[in-house]
Amino acid sequence: MRYRVVSTHTELARNARFITIPADVVAGQLVAIETSAGVLIGRWQPNIAGCDWLIQPERLIKLTVHYRVIGRVLPAAESATCLN
Repeated sequence: MRYRVVSTHTELARNARFITIPADVVAGQLVAIETSAGVLIGRWQPNIAGCDWLIQPERLIKLTVHYRVIGRVLPAAESATCLN
């Protein structure tokens, strides 16, 4: 899937395009996750003190809601069509 960054709270620049690839992810990888609130991008840290976390610049998000890891995040070519 292809996406465009609409927030300033990610490692990727605002309006940057990226794709996700479904893959097993390991701690510390840049991932996209889906929650009922939308898609979040950050470095995934599983099972620290019994909780999973998402690390974004200047933010530490405790994942207390049900979420699904969409996949690893990779920058996309400028010509790629985005879905949002």
